[in-house]
Amino acid sequence: MKMDIDFDPGKVPLFIKDMLTWQKFLAWEVYDRSVSDFKSSEEEIRKNAEKLIETLDSFHIAATINHVSRGPRITRYELRPDKGVRIRNITALIDDISMALATPGIRIEAPIPGIAAVGVEVPNKVSTAVRLRDMLDNDQFREASSKTTVCVGSDV
Repeated sequence: MKMDIDFDPGKVPLFIKDMLTWQKFLAWEVYDRSVSDFKSSEEEIRKNAEKLIETLDSFHIAATINHVSRGPRITRYELRPDKGVRIRNITALIDDISMALATPGIRIEAPIPGIAAVGVEVPNKVSTAVRLRDMLDNDQFREASSKTTVCVGSDV
């Protein structure tokens, strides 16, 4: 692949020269956009949400799902328990919820910092690769005011 770059090598900052040197060692796949099957992931999220509510109902815990956040490795379901429901009753059901969803290693975050909800984090059946281009094209990265902003990964 040929790259047409118009610049004077004597006027380019050192970090850009280093970046252009290292670019030839990176696999070109990291510059592609991630491709995910949104239809199957939406179906998985819907089924897990239904199972989660059914499991809580079977233990007489009334709650609703307010929001779902899908990340590359996990999906977080934000539960809003009805009035009078103790949070420890939900956290005590971690093994039962894991069994109902047929996934190992779920995590319950009670409460989610800054949100009046309980987070149930469930591993995705299919993990999505986080590509470098996805991080570099992110508005949060492009609009960062710091000159030392670094891409590390993706969050839920």
